Amino acid sequence: MKINTFILFLSLVLTLSGCVPNAVTYYRPAAEGGYVHAKGFVPTVSLLDIVIGSPHQSVHIRAWANDGEHKNIVYIGFSGCAWNNINFTSTDFKVIDLDNNIAINVLSVFANKHDSFKKLNTIPYAAPHKTLPGMTRFSIDIQLPNPMPKKFELLSPLLIIDGEKITLPTIRFEQQVWVGISPLNC
Repeated sequence: MKINTFILFLSLVLTLSGCVPNAVTYYRPAAEGGYVHAKGFVPTVSLLDIVIGSPHQSVHIRAWANDGEHKNIVYIGFSGCAWNNINFTSTDFKVIDLDNNIAINVLSVFANKHDSFKKLNTIPYAAPHKTLPGMTRFSIDIQLPNPMPKKFELLSPLLIIDGEKITLPTIRFEQQVWVGISPLNC
């Protein structure tokens, strides 16, 4: 009995010794009317979901920020099947560093459409309806300079969906650090 207990204890120690705590830095988003949740195995609540629009048409918005090794990106994806055309009144997205209370110049804003990935313009885009429910029909990548601020706000120009102007809520991002043992770290 003692040898079985020892072998069980030894196997547990060896298994756990391969699991080293790690730290994950991420940006936690927040916006009025938004729901924040985790996007993977590591419990970093870094995805923001918002549903906006009128009772006749709505758009689901998903946002997150990534302080990447090569690029710093704020991603905003748009989905929903009740609308046809989408565009912005301008390509002027504003980013405010909340710690220093200054505006940051956005390096680029790219539109990801079903058939292309190019600089955002204000021409209406006819999103195809042949997408799966919940799939993104249109998205934008906003590239920020390095280093990204620890706390910032993203202010968007007016969004136009099928001719109706919609004000997007201000999205706030705050850098957080999660420390723990992730399932992929063992």
